[in-house]
Amino acid sequence: MLHFFSRLICASLAISISACGHQPAGRLVVVGIDGMERQVVDGMIQQGDLPNLAMLMSEGATSSIEVVRPIISPIVWTTYASGYTKDVHGVLGWSHGAVKPYTSADVRVWRIWDAATEAGIPVLVSGWLITYPYNPIDGHMLTDRFVWAMPMDRRMDPDFLRSESMGQQEHDGTIWPPGDYQVASALVPSDQWLESAQLPYQFDRYSTVFHPLRKDETHLRYFEKILGTTDVRIALLYQNGVDQVSHLYWPFLDENQARLMLEDPDLRARTLKDYLNRHPYETRTYPLTGTLSRQDIMEAAQWVPDIYRYVDSVLGRVLALLEPEDTLIVLSDHGFRCSPYEPLLHGSHREQAFFLAWGAAVRASGEVEKLDEVDVGPTLLALAGLPVADDMKGRVRDDIFAIDGWDTVETRVMNRVSIPAVEDKSLSGERLMQQLQALGYVDRSGRPIENPFESR
Repeated sequence: MLHFFSRLICASLAISISACGHQPAGRLVVVGIDGMERQVVDGMIQQGDLPNLAMLMSEGATSSIEVVRPIISPIVWTTYASGYTKDVHGVLGWSHGAVKPYTSADVRVWRIWDAATEAGIPVLVSGWLITYPYNPIDGHMLTDRFVWAMPMDRRMDPDFLRSESMGQQEHDGTIWPPGDYQVASALVPSDQWLESAQLPYQFDRYSTVFHPLRKDETHLRYFEKILGTTDVRIALLYQNGVDQVSHLYWPFLDENQARLMLEDPDLRARTLKDYLNRHPYETRTYPLTGTLSRQDIMEAAQWVPDIYRYVDSVLGRVLALLEPEDTLIVLSDHGFRCSPYEPLLHGSHREQAFFLAWGAAVRASGEVEKLDEVDVGPTLLALAGLPVADDMKGRVRDDIFAIDGWDTVETRVMNRVSIPAVEDKSLSGERLMQQLQALGYVDRSGRPIENPFESR
């Protein structure tokens, strides 16, 4: 594996970084939940659900994050991790003109794990978007492609994980240190676990290629394993399931759309047929496309709340690993709503993302002033005791967190004019593109789908 990223950091970033004198006592833990909608969280808490989120929100500080269009997950998560907007950090969507997924080779800025490594602070990253291929860090990284280098469909080949050649070829660049491959592969949930766990009906009946539970659980188990057994000081976990399920099942959760379907059991099928006639090259998959019974609609309305219940259990497992000195931040990259384009057929992204802060470094409580998406990066850096770049547009939110001060650097932008192409030796890119097609992000050729009414 060509570790170009580490060499470029040393060779092309000509800035002077001062030693930071504001090291926090506890760990900084960040959980990213793709697509979490505040209105769903509030509504379920009022109904007595989501006990971990209820506790965190009652004791911590909550707000929304204003994100700008196009609201595309790789853009936002890279902005959060770096403090820079897409025109600076270089990630403009899921795939680019080369009809290939964006990778870390396209990122032109340092992210928090790079800054931590430069400062000698051990860091853990599990599943965060646009981390493949890994850049060697002081700590552990399970990139976003580790799970895509495995079959994520309903039935896994029982001999798959025992393949030594598979481990060496398919996972090249997907996990750091490479020796963690055996650790992580042993944590991938079995079919038996998935069939008896929290969401067995979803895993069995999911209409797209890959249900997110196996990969989200893999990211979580690796996160638990490393955070619980090593001395990392900064830890980041990414979970995707809420976003995927919401894209497909949001219309059934929406009272107005559910009422229309109850009144006319064939309405959704007719709407879909008309839509496909107008868009013959549509790649998105749709559940429940026939005549719908009341039971069909009521059961489909539970898919989104049930994935939120799983996320709440994820937060409970993260909380079990925390010490009194630690600080926890929970983020989403956008909210959700019915598509303004085809409200009966699918959900789409909303500009208001979710923010929650809890733990030792939190000075505020209750509802706090809204954040801008560019506030997240510099705030995470300052919380971690790392220098903040002067050219970042956001501000350190010391109104929310007890941050006494922070050092600065001129910039965290890299000169990446000559970046070697990344050789993708695995099927991970192909599997990722299959899922992106099924969710309506890219067309059959892999090119991004743009819609004037939506951001995906």
